[in-house]
Amino acid sequence: MIDILLAQPPMSERMGKDLGARILSPNIGLAYIAGYLEKEGFSVRVVDALAEDLSVQQFTRRVRDLEPRCLGFSAMTYQIKSAARAAEMARQALPDVRVLIGGCHATVLPERTLEEFPSFDAAVIGEGERTTAAYLGTFAGSPVTETEVLGLCFRHDGSVQRTPERPFIQEPDTLPFPAFHLFPLARYFPFYSRKYKRELPISSSRGCPHRCCFCHTAMGRKIRFRSAESLVAEIRHHRSRFGVEQIIFTDENFTGNREQARAFCRQIVEAGLNTGVNYICQSRVAIDRDTLVAMKEAHFTHITYGIESGNQEILDRVQKGIRLEQSERAVRWAHELGMVTDGNFILGLPGETRETILETIDFACKLPLDYASFFLLVPYPGTEVMEMARQGRANLVLLSEDWDEYGKQVGGALAHRHLPRKQLERLQTLGYLKFFANPKRLRKLFQKVSPITGVRFLLHILGGALRSGEERAPSGL
Repeated sequence: MIDILLAQPPMSERMGKDLGARILSPNIGLAYIAGYLEKEGFSVRVVDALAEDLSVQQFTRRVRDLEPRCLGFSAMTYQIKSAARAAEMARQALPDVRVLIGGCHATVLPERTLEEFPSFDAAVIGEGERTTAAYLGTFAGSPVTETEVLGLCFRHDGSVQRTPERPFIQEPDTLPFPAFHLFPLARYFPFYSRKYKRELPISSSRGCPHRCCFCHTAMGRKIRFRSAESLVAEIRHHRSRFGVEQIIFTDENFTGNREQARAFCRQIVEAGLNTGVNYICQSRVAIDRDTLVAMKEAHFTHITYGIESGNQEILDRVQKGIRLEQSERAVRWAHELGMVTDGNFILGLPGETRETILETIDFACKLPLDYASFFLLVPYPGTEVMEMARQGRANLVLLSEDWDEYGKQVGGALAHRHLPRKQLERLQTLGYLKFFANPKRLRKLFQKVSPITGVRFLLHILGGALRSGEERAPSGL
């Protein structure tokens, strides 16, 4: 018997069609929790049912064989029902197992999550390391009870109770490195290549100070940066233990502190870690050329920008805090430095019209981007967009609170009063077709994903454009 099994649940067949669902890297949140629990003396195992392509039945057998006292899931909104189904099956195999749910969805809707899914015993709110360790400390006749565990929502005497919030970890350097040795590393593939290369994720910060209306900041508004020394030490560790060839920064704030980013790049060069390792990061477009030059010297080979829209009025409405000129400069500078550039765009933002969406598609096509993703706006719980959709503001209309509908590529949770869902999907298809009509870009797409995955995704978006029948629209339109 082990203390805890941390798991990524099997994915539903529908969400498997989402290109964004391709398993690229170990779940860094689970890896941090696993590393912290091991340091605290708990026995830990990890099962990534997505990476191992396990069915619910196969996952259940794995749980039964490992006999954990606690089963802990991490789930985004679109995964929450899959996690609940897996938890229910696991409980049938091990009736005494306690099931813990964490992640953004449970953080935003802890009470509702437990009320909606009886297969979960408790929900972790916010950062999971210390709360999970404290929860495990309530087992086996311990005098510590769940009411004493900060940041927890749990069942008690037929009702759902919630404890006070746990303060955020202010010094992330104090956390042990993520326990990637517990993950099936051979099952992951690098983000920008379909050829196997050992890639691991790193987080350089926690929290986000920005107030984009389509995003919920589960880690708090105050950004907490790791030191350059800590990041370099982690890269050294991953190189020596795992032979890592590529590092991907999972947070969007790597360049949020330019001085910090440049200091890290200098240390990478001084340590000789700018050879034999590629670095990939996400960045806001509010970046200066000097920082990009430092990143290039440190061997940052790929950069993804959150551009979101090609219409300034829409950007202002969603409180993105950027200008179109910044996007143009940031992409051009990175391209001139020889970095692979990727752009993320969201279609269907508050106040969108068909014309503003077409502006965004045209803007994406004219930028010197190598890749682009056109996501459909998702009204995630806890965001201003969700409240706007519920109230019908900015022409947003909430279609569903079936969490399986909350994928960015495959879903159906939101429409606009003058843009029915099917029309949004057709515009998304148009965006991909226009962007990848460029042969160089199309060739790079198939370098990034396997031919099977690429064809499957292209057939999906083409099917959405050609599908006949009534459009899914809100009643009364």
